[in-house]
Amino acid sequence: MSKISNFNSSNKDLNLLNKKKQISYKNIDYSKIVVRKPWGYEYLTYQSKKIAVWILCLKKGQQTSMHAHPKKKTSLIVLDGEVT
Repeated sequence: MSKISNFNSSNKDLNLLNKKKQISYKNIDYSKIVVRKPWGYEYLTYQSKKIAVWILCLKKGQQTSMHAHPKKKTSLIVLDGEVT
């Protein structure tokens, strides 16, 4: 599996993002909700100022959406099943 080391947004991408309504998620307590996604769901199990632990459940044959967190390190640990 290759690692994404660089990702650039096109002008088209930036224009589309600027047209979207911006929602602030800072005050949502994710520890009390299951976040449903097209590929499955995720929920927050632990959070501190330095770390957050999420459980992700992916449906067989699905993949997460493309996203990036430039100032965040992310690790995934497979608890059950197989990832390809």
